[in-house]
Parts: sequence; C-alpha cells; structure tokens
Amino acid sequence: MICYLAVIVNDIGSIRSIAEVIEERSMRGRYKRGIIATGIANIASGLFGVIGGVNYSISAGMILETRCASKWTLLPAAIIMAAIAFLPDLVALMTLVPPVIIGAVLIYVLAAQFSAALYVFFKETAGREFEYESGIIVGLPVIIGTMISFIPSETAEAFPPLVRPVIANGFVMGVIVVILLEHVIFRKKKEPVS
Repeated sequence: MICYLAVIVNDIGSIRSIAEVIEERSMRGRYKRGIIATGIANIASGLFGVIGGVNYSISAGMILETRCASKWTLLPAAIIMAAIAFLPDLVALMTLVPPVIIGAVLIYVLAAQFSAALYVFFKETAGREFEYESGIIVGLPVIIGTMISFIPSETAEAFPPLVRPVIANGFVMGVIVVILLEHVIFRKKKEPVS
C-alpha cells in the first residue's frame, strides 16, 4: 500500500506535467482515469507475475522533443511490443544492442526530462517563452559533468596524461558541452540589424 501511494503521487505528477506542456485545464477526470488505469494495469501485472507499469514525467520531454502529444501514436508501439513478446528470436536480437548505445539513449532521455522540467517550471515566469532547446543546453552538461565526476579513478588514469585534466574533470567537461551546445549545435542565427 505504501508503494502504491508513491505510485499515485508519481501518477499525479506525471499527468500534471503533461497538462502543463499541452496547456490542458480540465484535469479532474484525467487524474481519476490515469490512476484507475495504472491500478488496473498493475493488478493485471501482479496476476501474471510481471513487473507493473509506472507513468514517468519523461513523457513531457518526449512531447516537447517530438512535438507530438497524441495518445494514438502509442497504439502501433503497443502492438509492436506485444508482437515482439511472442517472437523470442527478436527479443534475443534486441538484447544484442551494445551497452554504449543504451547508455547514450539514457543520457538523452535524462536530458529531455531535465529540459521538460525546466520548461514546465519557467514557462510562466520567464520574460520570454522558454525554449525546449534551452533546457537541453542546461541539462545535458549537468548530466555529463555529474557522470564524469563519478567515474572510477582507474578509468580516469586510463586517459592520456595530456588530456586527463580536461576529460576527467566533470566541471570542465560540463563547460565544454555547454559551449558546444550553445554556440555550435543550437546556435541562433543573428537577426539583421535594421
């Protein structure tokens, strides 16, 4: 029961974050339906002996990134995932995805979640409209800098001595990533002065 109270709080937070992104105001029924759907899905999961589902506020990041908030896009994805469950060879093939790729996707998803949180937080308070890319410019360097700060010393020692002070320093790498994102990848074109 205590865990399910946490799941309910998570559900409410996830639903609310999506409401902020899509600017939906009639939320009372959505909260009820969302919590009921999560409860039914998790009861079914318990009956079948598998891990239950939990909503994540990452959905807001994916909506901002893809610019698509339609729930109907999940239908083909659900059908494909259900079909894959009956094809063990395909499941085995999916397990061959290299850990580096999985890690890169996880970093991207974390940056998207960070950006979505900043978008929801600053949407009303920022003097100008907060852009999703601005959240990526802040979030990705924080994530990369934090990761680098926790790399084992043996890994840091494996870097060439000339670049070790830069690559093994979370703060320096965070600053480098900010500069690359802001001035190279998401560089804004200057408007001509009239």
